[in-house]
Amino acid sequence: IEITLSSLAKAVYILFLRHEKGIYLKRLFDYKNELFEIYKLISNRENIQDLNESIEAIVNPLNNSIHEKCSMIKRAFHAHMYCLLAEQYFITGERSKIKEILLPRNLVTLPESLNQIPKTITINE
Repeated sequence: IEITLSSLAKAVYILFLRHEKGIYLKRLFDYKNELFEIYKLISNRENIQDLNESIEAIVNPLNNSIHEKCSMIKRAFHAHMYCLLAEQYFITGERSKIKEILLPRNLVTLPESLNQIPKTITINE
């Protein structure tokens, strides 16, 4: 099954796939550079200013953009999979807690170009 997502939603999804232990949304700003590099690699946008503005909106805790992207991702998987199976694939977690993708990482393979992007290391990892 191919799940279609916008480039920005896909970048968010890949970021969470790369961080198996999850990410606190309130600390998403810590991942700004990594998210930017992922987005730059997978999007067709060439204007760095536009790319940066999109990432700024995602990591801004006063903006709802990250929640919108998580909802888009969830809807996309629910549209193609049985609910219990879909739950393994989308970004999940209780409010104010770590958000994560439950899918076992031995089932995940990312292209080498994404693996070469430096991974953000934080205290919870």
